[in-house]
Amino acid sequence: MDCCCKSKFWIGLGLGTLLGAACYHYSRTKQAQELKNKMYDAMHKAGDKAGEMWQTAKNKMAGTCNSAIEDITD
Repeated sequence: MDCCCKSKFWIGLGLGTLLGAACYHYSRTKQAQELKNKMYDAMHKAGDKAGEMWQTAKNKMAGTCNSAIEDITD
């Protein structure tokens, strides 16, 4: 095996370890926890709005279908 390939492996392993440790350390800070909570709240708000939009679209479609059926039967 080539010496260059071995050194790239060890450099990559070392950098990955350092980045992983830094990310883990940052994820345990108070700022990261606050950001996580804000993102959680934002996702729930977006999910609620998407549910409301789905219901609105479904109701409009039902109204349109009912109108079309009434026009056909008349």
